[in-house]
Amino acid sequence: MDKLNDLNFGQVLAIVTVLSSAISVIINKLFENRQNILKHRRIIAEKIIDAKIDACVSAIKYYGTFLNYLYNSKSTLESLENYEYSALLSESQKSYEKLLQKIQFEGDGEFHKISLFYDFYGNKDEEIAEKIKKSQKEYFQYIIEASKSGNLEREKELRLKLIKTTDEAMNYFKGMIKVVRDDLNKNTQ
Repeated sequence: MDKLNDLNFGQVLAIVTVLSSAISVIINKLFENRQNILKHRRIIAEKIIDAKIDACVSAIKYYGTFLNYLYNSKSTLESLENYEYSALLSESQKSYEKLLQKIQFEGDGEFHKISLFYDFYGNKDEEIAEKIKKSQKEYFQYIIEASKSGNLEREKELRLKLIKTTDEAMNYFKGMIKVVRDDLNKNTQ
C-alpha cells in the first residue's frame, strides 16, 4: 500500500513538475513576445523621431544660410539677386516635402501615419509655415525694391524684420526637435 501511495505521489509530483515547466515556458514566451513588441515599437519610434529631427535640422540649415545673407551688410541688390531666393525656396520646399514623406509611416497598430505637420499643433502648424514663407518672400521683394531705389534706411529696416522672422522660424524648428525627442520615450513606455 505504501509503495502504491509513493507511486501516486511520484506521479502527481511529475505532473505538477511538467505543468510548472509548461506554465514557465508560456510565461517566458509571453514576456519574450512583449519584449519583441516593445523593441519593434521602439525601432519604429526611433525612425520616426530621427526623420523628424532630420527635417527640423534641414529647415534650420536652410534658415541659417538665409540669415548669413541677411546679416551681411555687403549683400546688397547684386548679391541678393544672385541669391535667387525664389529658386532656393522652391528647392528647399522640394527637399522639405521629401523629408515629410520620409517620416510618414504606416504603424503596427500603435503608430499611425505621422507627419511633421499636424503632429503637434494641427492645422496651425501649416499656417505658421505658410505665414513664415509668405512674410519672407514679401520682405525679400521689399528689400530688393528698397535697394534699387537707394533707400538704405528702409532696406536696413526690412532686413532686420526679415532676420527676426527667419530667426523665429529657426527657433520654432529647434523647439520641435525637443518635442520629438520627448515623444520617443512617451511612445515606447
